[in-house]
Amino acid sequence: MDEDQTNTIVFNECRAKKELYENRYAKHELNRLKIITKKDWADYELKIKKAEEARQIEYQKKKEEQERLEYERLKLKFEGQ
Repeated sequence: MDEDQTNTIVFNECRAKKELYENRYAKHELNRLKIITKKDWADYELKIKKAEEARQIEYQKKKEEQERLEYERLKLKFEGQ
C-alpha cells in the first residue's frame, strides 16, 4: 500500500460509538466541537450499563435453571434406587 493512500472503515452505529467512547482524544474533540456532549456520553454509559445488567440477569436465570434441572436429575437418580 502506498503511503499517500488512506483506509476508510465504516462501522455500524453501536461499533462506532464503542470506538469513539474508547478514544479519549476523539471524545474530547467531539465534546469541544459540541458534536457529542458529556450528556450524550453519560446516556451511552447508562445504556451500556443497563444492557450489561440485562445480560447478567439472563445468565443468572440460565444458571439457576441448569442447577434446578441437575437437582431434579440427581433427585430422580437417588430416589429411584
